[in-house]
Amino acid sequence: MRKRRLSQLLGVVFGSALILSAAPDPTGRVVDAQEPPSSEPAASDPVDGADPGEEEGGLDPLAPLLDPHDVEEYGLEYGVPAEEAANRLEMQMAAGELEERLSLAEPEAFAGLWLEHEPEFRVVVAFTLPEAEGDLLLEEIARGSPVQGFIDARHAPHSLQRLRADAEVVIGKLRDQVLFDMGLDVINSSVEVYVASSEAAEIAAGKSLPATVRLVQVGHLARPEASVYAGLRLDAGPCTSGFSVKEAGGNRFGISTAGHCPNPQSIQGNVFPRQEQKISGSHDAEWLTTPGFVDQPRIYDGIYDSNTPYYRWVKSKTGRGNQPLQSWVCKYGRVTGYNCGTLVDKDYRVSHFSNANPTFMRVNRSGIDLSQQGDSGGPWFVGTSAWGIHVAAAEPNYHEAVYMAVNYLSGIGVNPRLKT
Repeated sequence: MRKRRLSQLLGVVFGSALILSAAPDPTGRVVDAQEPPSSEPAASDPVDGADPGEEEGGLDPLAPLLDPHDVEEYGLEYGVPAEEAANRLEMQMAAGELEERLSLAEPEAFAGLWLEHEPEFRVVVAFTLPEAEGDLLLEEIARGSPVQGFIDARHAPHSLQRLRADAEVVIGKLRDQVLFDMGLDVINSSVEVYVASSEAAEIAAGKSLPATVRLVQVGHLARPEASVYAGLRLDAGPCTSGFSVKEAGGNRFGISTAGHCPNPQSIQGNVFPRQEQKISGSHDAEWLTTPGFVDQPRIYDGIYDSNTPYYRWVKSKTGRGNQPLQSWVCKYGRVTGYNCGTLVDKDYRVSHFSNANPTFMRVNRSGIDLSQQGDSGGPWFVGTSAWGIHVAAAEPNYHEAVYMAVNYLSGIGVNPRLKT
C-alpha cells in the first residue's frame, strides 16, 4: 500500500499522562488467590450483593486509568520512556473510538485502522477511495480527535466490509470440508485461512475461494487452554476466572470464564454452579454464581501495589469495535501469569467449535509465553478497562493467544461489574 502523510491535519500536544492507583480496597471478604477463602462468609459481609461504589456502566473506551505496570511493559517492549509510553496508550484508546466512527461513516470504502509503534507512533487509516476523497473524509471525521496529528492515510485494494464478506464465503465453503482457523490481515488487505496439514491445504485450494484469500499451513490450529474475581485459579478443568458479572435485567452476581471450561467449577472446594453457557458463533463463555462470596469488580494481576495489592479495579469495558489493531493489551492467566502483547487480528475464527464466527481477537508477542493450558477464561485488559476473555493459544510456540471480546458476554445474559 502507498503511504501519504496528512500534512493538513493539526497535531495535538499532549501533557503528562494520567497514571493513578485505584482507591484502597473496601472491607469485605473476597475470593483471593493469595488467601484461600473459608467455606463460610464473614458475618458482616454482603453475600452476592453490589458494593456501594459500583455501577454497571456502559462502553466508554476513554474512561480507564492507565496502570503503571502496563506502561512499563510497553516502554520496555518499544524502548520509550514512561511518559511517552503512557501518552501512546492514551492515544490507543482514542484511536478505537475513531475506528468506530470511520466504519459507520463510509463502510464500503473504509479498509481498516491500525497502530504503528515503530519507528514512531502513528495511527494508520486505510481507504479504497481515491486519495483526495479519502483525505477529505478523514479530515472531517478525525477533526477534534486526540490522535488527529498522528494519522497517516493509506490506500488499500479492498474494504474491510469486502474482506469480512469474503471470510463468510470461506466459512460456507470449508466449514463441513476441513478443519481451519481464519483471520484478516487488514494491513495487507487479505483473508488468511490457516490449516494444519498439506491434505487440508489441498482440499481448501480446490474450493474456488475468493481472490482475497491466502492459505497458510501451520503447526496446529488454535486450541482451548483449559488443562472471586478475574484472574483466579479455578479448580475443575482447570481454568482461570474471568470478570465478575451481573445478570442483565436481574439481581444475580457471579464470575465469567471460558465456555469450554468444565462444569461445575470451584475454588478451594466451594462449588460455583453454572448459570448459562454458550459455545457458538462469537461466543466461548459461561457464567457461574458464587454462593457465599462477594463478587468484586477486580482483576488479579499478581503485581504488588500498596493501594491495590496484587489486583486492579475494573472501571470500564471496551468492546470489539473500539479495540484498534496493533493495540497493546495485557492479560492474567493462572499458568503464564501477567504479560502483554499486540493485537494483530480482530477477525479471527477458531476451529474448536464448528460454527465459530470470525470475531475473535488474536494477540502476539515474540519470545513471550502468552498462553498455556489452564489460562482459559482469564481476563484481557488495558489499564482498568475490561477487553476480553481468554479462550485459546493460536500457534505452536505459545507466543500467540486468542480472546473473546468482552461485549460478547451479553450473549450469555451478563455484563461485567464496574467500579466507580
